[in-house]
Amino acid sequence: MFKRIAFAPALHTVDGMAESNRRGEKRFGNRRAWGLVLLVAALLALTNRYLPTRSDDLVLPLLGIGFIVAAVLTRVPGLVMPGGVLFGAGLSFWAPSFFALGAGTHSGQALALGCLSLGFLLITLLSSIFFRLRILWPLWPSAFIALAAGLRLLGSGWQNHLWRLLPYWPFALLAIAVWLLLYRRGK
Repeated sequence: MFKRIAFAPALHTVDGMAESNRRGEKRFGNRRAWGLVLLVAALLALTNRYLPTRSDDLVLPLLGIGFIVAAVLTRVPGLVMPGGVLFGAGLSFWAPSFFALGAGTHSGQALALGCLSLGFLLITLLSSIFFRLRILWPLWPSAFIALAAGLRLLGSGWQNHLWRLLPYWPFALLAIAVWLLLYRRGK
């Protein structure tokens, strides 16, 4: 009857949509999923005091995983977006410190940007796998962030060359605009 829209807010769902499937089997409800996400966050915050090493960097990735699990269990595709972004952002904080790459190094910055790019890519992949939705907009930020990560890996020499090209980027936009306005398919 109603088709789910991937961009609809997760809190405004139709009653009963997430509670049962077509065969009448009970599913993991919205309340239980949110309870699970809050339980994981509370346990992490409580155990953080008693762990020998600090787990502050794991809070965002675990919240992201919680949102993704909640999205899959409740069949609410809108929760995949915050899950992917939180997971990628959390990994971007955690990974450079885990691999002992300083935040000021090119490789540490590239790894952080690559993790953030992975978070946006997860939105498209998980929406396609679990919800059969074709959501393509996260590919744009993922591609541009991955390009920035690649440029950080290339080092300062390449960045200096790119800074010299900076005044000419409006001409590239003009060329793309003219192409979009004048080019017609099939003719």
